[in-house]
Amino acid sequence: MAGIFISYRRSDSAPHAGRLHDRLCDYFGPDKVFMDVDDIKPGADFVSLIGEKVASCDALIAVIGRGWLMRDEYGKPRLDDPTDFVRLEVEHALRRGILLIPALVEGAEMPRAEDLPAPLSELSQRQAVELSDKDFQRGVDKIIAVLEKLPALRNLGTKLERRAKAPDASTVRQARSWGVPVALLLVMAFIAWQWSAGQKTTAGTLAGEWAANIAYGWGDSYKEQFTFKPEDKQLFGTVSFLGAVRGIEKGEIDGEVLSFTVRYQEKVGETVTDRTNTYRGKLEGGEIRFTMQDDKGSPPVEFVARRIGG
Repeated sequence: MAGIFISYRRSDSAPHAGRLHDRLCDYFGPDKVFMDVDDIKPGADFVSLIGEKVASCDALIAVIGRGWLMRDEYGKPRLDDPTDFVRLEVEHALRRGILLIPALVEGAEMPRAEDLPAPLSELSQRQAVELSDKDFQRGVDKIIAVLEKLPALRNLGTKLERRAKAPDASTVRQARSWGVPVALLLVMAFIAWQWSAGQKTTAGTLAGEWAANIAYGWGDSYKEQFTFKPEDKQLFGTVSFLGAVRGIEKGEIDGEVLSFTVRYQEKVGETVTDRTNTYRGKLEGGEIRFTMQDDKGSPPVEFVARRIGG
């Protein structure tokens, strides 16, 4: 089981939690970082399961955005619900007394004790780390410095770095025997440089806000907004679906093509179902031509997004 548990609200801070997850995996290894409780089967006791997941971790990072204290459709704070996933995760961490680090994103402030239910009030006393978009890595480095002091995580980053840097003996022998001509190496380096430059150009073109008028298959139309924050071949940001802003997940950039998923909950009567939309777009001039496919087998929806103010 992982040594670090990342707690977050999908509708509040999914892109930032994803970035933090990737950075910590790079440093400590993917087997030491746990982020989503996606393996809860229908009918399972999710309260006990979350408790078990958190109990087997050495630290919990609570990613807190400006919507972390959000209310439900009835106007009640979601944290007042004893079965709220975020409340359960943080409450179990406080109860166990494990290391708990609040990570503030998008300019969020630490919740006050009076804004929290009694079992979570102690959270307001924990020292927070800010993860700003301008200097995200600096905040990550502060978190890593604290995590490295835990016995279960100590020296893991150093071992991973040595493993990544040190070639094995067979690699050295192969390099000596290949005798690749210098000219070929230069050509390959030039091609790689051109590809990298193209990736940076695409990322720079995508960054910012976009909008699209989308006519969905059931007849309703919405003006949806897209905020893209590319980092090399990864794509972060937010997307609105049916007017509600949601975090981008599994965002990737491949040349002029971008793809990502968005998760949401569909309520029919008393039944709530987790759903996923998959988006694939191609950048053409000042437009992005998208195809969106849901996970219900509906016909794909095609639309064009244009930069806001462009």
